[in-house]
Amino acid sequence: MMKLRKPRQFTFVARSIVRTRWSGQWRALLAGCLLVVGACGPSSEPENFADIVLTNAIVYTQDPAYGTVEAVAITGDRITDVGTAQEMSEYIGPDTELIDLEARTVIPGFVDAHTHILTDTGSVSVGQRQALEVGITTIAEGFVDRERLETLRLAGDSGELRLRTNLYLIRTDNCGNDQGRWYEEFRPGEMLSGRVRVAGVKVFADGGTCGPFAISEPYRDGVDVGVPFATQEIMNSYVEDADEAGYQLLVHAIGDLAIDQVMDSYLEVLGPGGAARLNHRIDHNIFQTPAVSGRYDELGVSVALFGWLGTCRLDPDFTDFWYDYADDPSIPIEQNPNTVFGWHGDDPWVGPVSPLWEMFSLETRAEPRDGEICRPDERVAKKAISRQKAFDMMTTGSSFLLNQSHLVGSLMPGKYADIVILSDDLMAVDAEGLLDIQVEMTMIGGIAEYCASELCQALVTP
Repeated sequence: MMKLRKPRQFTFVARSIVRTRWSGQWRALLAGCLLVVGACGPSSEPENFADIVLTNAIVYTQDPAYGTVEAVAITGDRITDVGTAQEMSEYIGPDTELIDLEARTVIPGFVDAHTHILTDTGSVSVGQRQALEVGITTIAEGFVDRERLETLRLAGDSGELRLRTNLYLIRTDNCGNDQGRWYEEFRPGEMLSGRVRVAGVKVFADGGTCGPFAISEPYRDGVDVGVPFATQEIMNSYVEDADEAGYQLLVHAIGDLAIDQVMDSYLEVLGPGGAARLNHRIDHNIFQTPAVSGRYDELGVSVALFGWLGTCRLDPDFTDFWYDYADDPSIPIEQNPNTVFGWHGDDPWVGPVSPLWEMFSLETRAEPRDGEICRPDERVAKKAISRQKAFDMMTTGSSFLLNQSHLVGSLMPGKYADIVILSDDLMAVDAEGLLDIQVEMTMIGGIAEYCASELCQALVTP
C-alpha cells in the first residue's frame, strides 16, 4: 500500500458550482449565502487548496453533467472538483501534489458487483492484489457465510483489506439448502469494519456449481435439464423475509426457468415495480428466452450480467437453444430501457480477472487465449454490446446495483477519490487495443493502493 502525505481535513465548498454551473444571478446569491452561514471567512476567502491535482489527462467522469474533462482535484478521500486544467489550477497550493499525466486516461475505479475474489483465491491479500492490478476498487463478495464474514471482518479491522467490500450473506447455499435468517444478526448496510459493509442477502434459485441449470431445453448435447431449487411458495418466502426486514436480495438465477420463477416471486410479493424499493437483484441471467427477456422493467429489479464469453470453448455439442438464447446481454438491455444493468466478473470462476479484457469480450464476443484470439461466428457476434454500454455497466451500473451510486462509480465533487490511471484511451483505441492497455495506478480514497508508473511515485511518502 502506498501512503500519501497526511491530508488536511476535507471540507467540500461549493466553489466550483458557483464558478461554472450557475447563472451570474444565482452565483452571486449562493456566494452571499455561503458568507452568511460562515462557509467563507468574515474578511477573506478560506484556503481551498487540494491535496492532489491530476492534470493534463483525458478524464472520463462517467457523469453526464461533467462529461470528459482534463483534471481532477482531490482533498482527503474525496473528489473536490473536476474540470479543465485551468479551472483545477485554482486548487493548487504550496503543499498540493501536482501530477502531470501527460495525456494519460483517468477513469472511475471499476466496480465488480458480484465476485469471490477475496474468498476463493487462496487469501484476502492475493485476491485484493489481483483486483487492484486491474483497476477494481469496489467489489461485492457474492457468497458470505459466517466463516467468510469473520475472515473479511478481521481483514477490515487490521487494515489489510483496502477494497470497498460489500457482503451478501447467504440465505441458501449453492445447492439451495436453507441456512435460516442468521443474516438478521447484522443490520442492512451495516459497516462491519473498515470498508466492509453488509450489502444484503443471497439466495440460489438454480444450479451451476451444484446441480444443473433450471432451463427449458438442453443447452448442450447430453447435459441434464434442471428445475428451480425451491417451490414458488418457498421462493416467495425468501423474497418476503428479506424485503420486510429491509435487506436487498440478490438471487442467483442462470436458467430461464429459474429467472422466470424469481420474477414471479418479485411480482407476487412486491407487485409491479416493487423490487425497486430496496433495489433487489437478479444475477447471472444467462438464458434469455422470450418468456423472461422483456420482464425486467415491470419488476423494478436491477440486473447483473457476465462480461466474459468463452468463445474458444464453443463446440458442435452446443444446441440451437444456446445459440438462440444464452450469453446474450444485448437481448435484455435492448428490451428493458428502464432497467439498470451492471457487470459482474464472478471471479475467479469465470474468465480472466480484468475488466478491460471483459470489455473487449462484451464488444466483440471474441476471446483471447494463448496469444491468439478466437473469433465468434455470426450467430455469436450478434450478441455484442457497445463499448460505452460495457463501460457504464462496469462503473455506474454496478455501483447502482450495490446501492453505492452516491459514493462510487463516477468522478464528481463529493464522491470518493477512487480513481484509475490507464496507459491509453479506452474509448479511442480499437477493440483489440483494449487488451494492451495497462493499469498504471489504482487509487482508493485518495491513496494510491497500486502503482506501476513513475507518475504516481510522487504520491509516495519517502
